[in-house]
Amino acid sequence: VESVEAMASPSAFDLASRRVGHAVVVVSGDVGRSPRMCYHALSLAEEAGFAVTLVGYEGERCFEAIENEPRIRQVRIAEVRASRLVKAVLLTWRLGRALLGLRTADVVLCQTPPAIPTLFVCWLFATLRRAKFVIDWHNLGFTLLAEAARGNLALKRGDRLPFRERTFAAAYRLLEFFGAGLGDAHLCVSDAMKSWLHIEFHIRRPIVVARDRPPRFFFSKTASQTTTTTTTTSSALATLLERPSGAALVVSSTSWSPDEDFKILVEALKRYDTSQSNGPRPLLVVVTGKGRLRASFEAEVEALGLKHVVARCAWLTPEDYAALLRAADIGVCLHASSSGLDLPMKVVDMFGANLPVLALDFPALGELVKHDLNGLVFRDSNGLADHLTTLLQTPDSPLLARLKHHAHFKNDDWHHMWRTNVLPVVAPAVLEREEGGGHRRKGNARSGEQRPRHP
Repeated sequence: VESVEAMASPSAFDLASRRVGHAVVVVSGDVGRSPRMCYHALSLAEEAGFAVTLVGYEGERCFEAIENEPRIRQVRIAEVRASRLVKAVLLTWRLGRALLGLRTADVVLCQTPPAIPTLFVCWLFATLRRAKFVIDWHNLGFTLLAEAARGNLALKRGDRLPFRERTFAAAYRLLEFFGAGLGDAHLCVSDAMKSWLHIEFHIRRPIVVARDRPPRFFFSKTASQTTTTTTTTSSALATLLERPSGAALVVSSTSWSPDEDFKILVEALKRYDTSQSNGPRPLLVVVTGKGRLRASFEAEVEALGLKHVVARCAWLTPEDYAALLRAADIGVCLHASSSGLDLPMKVVDMFGANLPVLALDFPALGELVKHDLNGLVFRDSNGLADHLTTLLQTPDSPLLARLKHHAHFKNDDWHHMWRTNVLPVVAPAVLEREEGGGHRRKGNARSGEQRPRHP
């Protein structure tokens, strides 16, 4: 039986909130499928000492480090599935109600896109709580909206949208522009995006490039550790990796959204299957992720009746996903980027596992994938098929070995990047709270006004 003193003692969350402060991380999406924001939440707790409330949609469970961190609490809201206008209204209500249930905040970190209504709701909450409002730009919402419209209308990338859809995208861009001006500071994923935000959205407040990096558990292990991991992490993974002797393992991951054209992979596998008269080296292709386009991909591959290629789809835990990457021979990225400015996190994960990448080319990709150094770039299914044939025709390909040698971040993991680039963005608030001496809080993020702490 717990003593009265133990029952009355403050939790780790309460202690962190009193000593350092309360950070709120907002995701207008499934929290468990938003790794970058989960990494932010973990770093705010571990590196900066904040109590952290992670707000987002219901869905997948977060990885163990989040679930087990006593300074992090989660607030999940039901995902809104409705027309655009109704969705905006309902999301405003649900997100606003969840945030206003938090009595204090010192830092509000908001993911965008989606920008509407998230940026405005978070800004209002930050203003009411006198908190610092930081926007983390993953992409541009209006470009995703236009790309989704093209997919719904069966148009090709770059095709002109009908007037109604063009108008809606233009209106979204205007609202996104106004929302961008509300941030006290900004994070983004690439130099190209930072430049674009300065020029096109006229952001004059600090913009810091916080490049995606894998967490420590993604980093490559020794061969013996890799073998053990892939066979003991789970029976599901062991079954997924069953393959003919000598077969190469090709891995891709996706959210099965319209900005990734998996027809390119289907056509490349078809060409690879007939690339040599005596038959190419067998392939096991594993595609991870959830989404509505998965069934279409599976049906298309099955209809081909490939003789030397087996394709499987799965949804894996973060631990199994990391083990899968460490076991693979090559990774494939079909991320096309609606804006041309963001960088695919799947490639970051692959490099964290020391896995070279074949990546579909787009303007900002060169900030991450260096052609013929840590991977190879392609523009269509023929290019992808040619790369697969060149790299995987023999198990001891010199080119593949050279690419693998450079496919890493050394010791530059997420935690190192965050301490170097992101901590200074939130550090002024931390320093201000410590000015009074000891662990007593002084003032808040936007002024020196004192107020009680009741998160």
